[in-house]
Formats: sequence, structure tokens, C-alpha cells
Amino acid sequence: MTVSLRLRLLLSLLAVLLLMAAPAFYGATRVAALRDIVLELRGQAAQSALAVGRLEAALAQVDRYQRAYVATADTALAARMHTALREGIGQIALLRAAGYGDLVDAAGLRLEEVRDAAAQLETHMAAGRLEAATAYLVADATPRVERTRAAVPALAAAIDAKTSARVPIAQRSAITAGTATTVATFVALVLAGALALTVARVLTRPLDRLRFAMARVADGTFETPPDLPYERADEVGDLSRSFRTMTLRLAETDRLKAEFVGSASHDLKTPIAVITGYTELMQDELDAPQHARHREMLRAIAEQARTMQRRVDQLLEISRVESGRLRLGLEEINVRHFAGELHRAFAATARARDIQLELCIHERTPRVITGDPDVLRTDVLGNLLDNALKFTPARGLVRVSIRPDGEGLGLEVADTGRGIPAERLEHIFDRYYQGRAAGRGAGLGLAIARAGVEAHGGHIAVHSRVERGTRVRITLPVHVPASAEPPRPVAAG
Repeated sequence: MTVSLRLRLLLSLLAVLLLMAAPAFYGATRVAALRDIVLELRGQAAQSALAVGRLEAALAQVDRYQRAYVATADTALAARMHTALREGIGQIALLRAAGYGDLVDAAGLRLEEVRDAAAQLETHMAAGRLEAATAYLVADATPRVERTRAAVPALAAAIDAKTSARVPIAQRSAITAGTATTVATFVALVLAGALALTVARVLTRPLDRLRFAMARVADGTFETPPDLPYERADEVGDLSRSFRTMTLRLAETDRLKAEFVGSASHDLKTPIAVITGYTELMQDELDAPQHARHREMLRAIAEQARTMQRRVDQLLEISRVESGRLRLGLEEINVRHFAGELHRAFAATARARDIQLELCIHERTPRVITGDPDVLRTDVLGNLLDNALKFTPARGLVRVSIRPDGEGLGLEVADTGRGIPAERLEHIFDRYYQGRAAGRGAGLGLAIARAGVEAHGGHIAVHSRVERGTRVRITLPVHVPASAEPPRPVAAG
């Protein structure tokens, strides 16, 4: 059965509500039970007090009616005497029904004795034995009533004591109910929290993995992680499978694009080489002064052909980086010799643009490092120096500094050019960014430079201030492992 993510959330919320409602319902039932106990105690106390009062009043009426009956021989008084006796017996029955049977048994027996005495007294009066009735009243009937009445306060006290004894029971029930409710609430909170954490983990963990995978795709790494929940039948699974399909298509598109760029760039190299060759040949043949204007035009053509050649070379290089085909040809590099060759290679360009090019090598700089000299010369420092000379005005300064940097080698290319605005710094290593933002160049030089530095296991950073110049700092390890991985694909920005 397929359960959607929405249904899972609804079921989880329902489970939390049930867990929280269970202790509340239990507490409500216990409170209702305590309320019933309190009402029962109050009712029994009131009923017993009323019954004891009525019993005492009935006994008083029996005593009064007996005396009046003997004195007047009025049969109506005898009837009232018996009515009062029945009232007393009825109150005893009420107390027994209220749960005080063990306390009223003795009072009931005494009341039966009073009733027997009343019957005997009525027998004497009905036979006309007035003296015998008077003697029986004084010697037997009245003492029985008084003994019964004297026992009533003790009965009332015993009933009150028994009622009071039930109060601790109710208190213990209240404590038990409170403890049980507290424990049930705590257990419900723990279970609800565990359920919430489980649901959050079930939902957030795949989403976190998916977010990380999306960030890698946004960074240019078109790979489908194997740990995404592709097998899930809910919305998260649908999203993961859609992401996998999208990533595979992007990877294929990126591969085809890199192949196209590489193929097109390679195809452009031949006509550019032909244009350059014929241009140089024509320049050599046009020696007469009248051909000076033609030579200037040919120099312009040759310069643009060389520019096109550099762009094609950059496209070829970036295509190798994107396709993961950039491999380092590692060898030992004499740092001072390498730096001298680099300085000589760019000295002519610096002089032509009236820019001072300085080379500073710290005395404690390592003599030899391991690396790919072509990648470091052309892709890294060549691109950096080309940018520095391009954006530094006449009579400016470009300085190349080489020094030890911890366990590695530090290189810095600094210029006094126009600088880079802060909002553009975070994008300067993106492919084609320079071309979009500045309108000059293809914007591939810094992207290729970073790829070359990272291929050596190094780090590159740029610091710049507008109208104050730019510093590009590179840190390279002295020894690059022979199994160094190719750099990660550079982001398109």
C-alpha cells in the first residue's frame, strides 16, 4: 500500500493528539470519580445527621406520648406513640442503608425493646389496670426510652467518626490520580516527542541529502548520489527520482557541450594557423616603404589571429577540465629558473604597454617543487599575468612574488590596476563571467587558473580594491602526489 507524505503527516499529527489526549481523558475520569466520592460523603453525612436528629426526636415523642397516654387513657395518644416508634425504626433503617449497619444494630435492638415496652403498656391500659400501667411506665418503659435516647449521641459520634475515616481514602485516591495523571502525561510527552523526532528524521534526512546533492549540481558536479530515497513511493521518492533524471540529463548535456567545444576549438586551430602563417609571410614580403600601411593592417590581422588562438586554447583547456581529462605531467621544477623564464616571456608585453614588471623571490624559497610546468606556466601564472597586464594602465606596476608559505610555496601576482568591485569578487572564477560583466575577453582565464591550482592540490584567492589594484595569492604544495585527482568542474556562475 502506497502512503503519501501528506497522509503520513496527518497520521503522525493524529497519533500525537491521541497520545496527548489519553492522559487528559484519564485525568478527567479520575477527577469525576473523586467528585462522586466527595458528593457521596457529603450526602451520607447530611443524611446520617438528619436521620440521627429524627431518631432522637422520635424517641422524645415516644416518651411524651407514653406518659400522656397513661395519664389520660386517650387511645389517640397510643396511636401517636406507635407512629413515633415507626419513625424511629425507619430512621434506623435509613442509617443501615447508608452503610452504618454495624453502628446502628445496638440502637435498633434498644428501639425494639422500647416498642415491646410500649405494647405491654398498651395491654395494661386496655385491661383497665391503671396502677399496673403506671408502675410499668415508671419501672420499665420510661427507663428503656431514656437508655435508647442516651445512646443516640454516641451513635452520632460513631457515624461522624466513620464518615471522617473515609476522607483519607478520598485523599489517597486524589494523590493516586494525580500521580497517575502526571506519569501518563510524561509518558505521553516522551512518546509524542519520540514520534515527532522520528517523523522529522524520516522527512528531513532525505531532504537534507537531496539539498546537498542539489548544491553539488549547482556547483557543477552532475552526479546522482546513491543514498537518495529513490525507492520511496511518496512525494520524497518522486522528487528524488525526478532529481536523478534531471542530473543525468544535465550530465549528458554537459558532456555533449564539452565535446562540442573541444571539437569546435580543435577545428578552429587549423584555419587560424593558416591565417597566422600567411599573415607572417606577407609581412616578410612587404618590405618597401610604400607598403607601410599594408604592413600595419597585417599586424592588426596577426594580433587578432593570436587573440583568437589564445581563446581557442582556453576553450580547449576548459573542455578538458569539464570533461575530467586534465591530467598533470608531474616533474621537478627549479623555482628560480621557472620564474626567470616566466618573467622574460612577459617582459616584452610589459614594455610595450609601459608597465613595470617585477619579480621578487624570497631567499628561503624552496629550490625545487613538484608540478606540471606547462599547466603552471600557461594555465595558472600565464593567465594571471595576462589579466594583470591587460587591466593595469601605463606606468603601472605588476609584481610577481614567490616565497615560502608554511609547508608549501606561496605565489602572488599583484598589480596597480583598476581593481574589482566587491560584488564581482565572488564570481570572478565562474566561467564566462568576465565576458558578461566587463565586455572584454571570454572570462575563462581565472576559471582555468583555479582548475590548474586545484589540480596541484593548492589554493587560490583574490583580494582587490577599486582603483587600488588586485592581488591573486596562490599556495602550492612542494610535493604533489603522483595520484593527484583532476580538479572538480568549474562552476558556470
